[in-house]
Amino acid sequence: MSAIEDVARRAAAILSDRPCGLCSDFDGTLSRIVPSADQARIEPSIRDVLALLTRQLDVVAIITGRSIEDVRRRVGLDDLVYIGNHGLERWESGIYQVDSEALAYVPRFRAIAGELAKRFSSPAVEVERKTLSLSVHYRKADDPEEVERQLLAALEPMAKLHGLRLIRGRMVIELRPPIDRDKGTALADLIERRGLKAVVFLGDDRTDLDAMRRLATLRARGLAQGLSIGVRSEEAPLELAEIADALVEGVDGVAAFLQRLSRLLEG
Repeated sequence: MSAIEDVARRAAAILSDRPCGLCSDFDGTLSRIVPSADQARIEPSIRDVLALLTRQLDVVAIITGRSIEDVRRRVGLDDLVYIGNHGLERWESGIYQVDSEALAYVPRFRAIAGELAKRFSSPAVEVERKTLSLSVHYRKADDPEEVERQLLAALEPMAKLHGLRLIRGRMVIELRPPIDRDKGTALADLIERRGLKAVVFLGDDRTDLDAMRRLATLRARGLAQGLSIGVRSEEAPLELAEIADALVEGVDGVAAFLQRLSRLLEG
């Protein structure tokens, strides 16, 4: 039995407990990692199978650090649940909701983005304004470690001054409001709201580990069945292999897994 077949069968067995859901990160999981965040596109084969899965499962959700406006435009499927900015906003069945506490920080992110534009004019540094948070990408830098050092030297005082959380990811530094929200709390909230008995989660980056840890906690408490699937790559954090229940190879592995899962769910 192939690795994909094994993971798909494990997932299908868990998802037989209804209501159930499939939740996934976007960048590096449904979309290939690209030099610029604006170039990211969902793989067409993945988009097609997600559309099928919305008819086979009770919930299909994307939990991402991107804004909902951004990720919905890139995916283009209205039957999905979209949870953006690490849980600060949600779009579901045409209804948009946002954490009201986070709105107070919007002017601070705007001010920081303006300051960064003055201090880092190189195309190697990309400031992604997401309204409720801010991400600074440096994947295109010739010397990423040096650029990261310079960015941290600038961003750490800014985060402290404005009372923001600073999170380091894969070739990205994020600033978020000091609110207890991450992909783990977003996943737990979705499970509770929809009464899900079983969930499969896919992710590849450090921020996805929050969701995997939370799913493991819920499973240990007997509150939901769960399977965390890590998407392996050269840049994946070392902890991914330790925390995920199973691994697939890159975005191509995700596509193969989802296609096989959909066929198994057809019976």
